[in-house]
Amino acid sequence: MWMRLCLILVMLNGFFFWNMPDTWAEDKLPSESTKEQEWLQLALQAQKQIAQPKSLVEAKSTVTKLAMSFSQTNFQEKKYSLGVISVLSNTILEMDEQLNQALIDPEGLAERARKLVYSFDVLVHKNQPLWRNAEPELQRYVSGIKQSNQEQRQEDLQEAVRQFQKSFDLVRPAILISKSPAILQKVDSMLAFLSKNKNFSENETIIQLLEQLIPKIFHGSDQDVMKLLKPTVQMPMPMVIIWLLSTILIVLSYFLWKKYEGTKAGTT
Repeated sequence: MWMRLCLILVMLNGFFFWNMPDTWAEDKLPSESTKEQEWLQLALQAQKQIAQPKSLVEAKSTVTKLAMSFSQTNFQEKKYSLGVISVLSNTILEMDEQLNQALIDPEGLAERARKLVYSFDVLVHKNQPLWRNAEPELQRYVSGIKQSNQEQRQEDLQEAVRQFQKSFDLVRPAILISKSPAILQKVDSMLAFLSKNKNFSENETIIQLLEQLIPKIFHGSDQDVMKLLKPTVQMPMPMVIIWLLSTILIVLSYFLWKKYEGTKAGTT
């Protein structure tokens, strides 16, 4: 609980930079910053430790050190946007929560560690970030989506989209840090369309666009990506409404759960 409170304070510390862009400029975030190097080394250390079941206690300690270092940072000097601070805080919290599960899920823990490393690595290695290693995996899932759609197997298509979303979630923080948040919104809209739409011919256009989009996200500029997305087929209005309502419900449910958890903790 104390770790969550510390990271919430970190987010409040970044509140004054709400109007700053979600991507950081090269002159504002030096690639060889000592603090960022420290965070990355701790994330890599935790990833290495969880590979050994007997080192989980050490991994918890390492993640705690990372949270402490992050929470004690003067973000007024770093000039991060609130979005960047939030996404980094969340990756630490997710890792901590995964380590504190009653029954450890090795696969889930490895994914959270990978996500943590990607998120902090992009702060240090702007030009050659580790998150680019996820590109072949995402391309394979796109191929699965394409095949399921061609064979008109709706259930398999939905499962392929779900697998893509799960893999894409690992690089989501890194994309938000290094690129425009609008890119994530576009990808989410495309995936929402594919998971609900039953018109396979309409899906083909979105899938082809997704195939072209993945390399652009990993290796192109924001302008390259947005230029490619301009001709995107618009989702039918009912689908847009359903997607928006679902997003709102998820957000509200999350905050209600957080409020309940805080109330429960206060009474114990």
